[in-house]
Amino acid sequence: MSQHDSKLRLEDIQAFFDGKLNPERTRELVSMIKENPDVIRRLADYAAQNDGMHYLFDFVLNEPIPDRMLKILENYEGDTKEKKSES
Repeated sequence: MSQHDSKLRLEDIQAFFDGKLNPERTRELVSMIKENPDVIRRLADYAAQNDGMHYLFDFVLNEPIPDRMLKILENYEGDTKEKKSES
């Protein structure tokens, strides 16, 4: 096990697959991959989970937001504005 393994966090893996990991941390992750096959397996497992989630739920992204949820949001925003003005 290399010194990098203890530094590999789930947040890093998620950001890597989302394309949001900063360049320096990406280089460190690539270095970890080269040094340790276990890191490759962890990334492959996460990639499979990520693909599965997209397969199962991406269709929801194109659905309209239900009216009942929009009303909840409108009420929530109103409560927040009132609290700010009271301060």
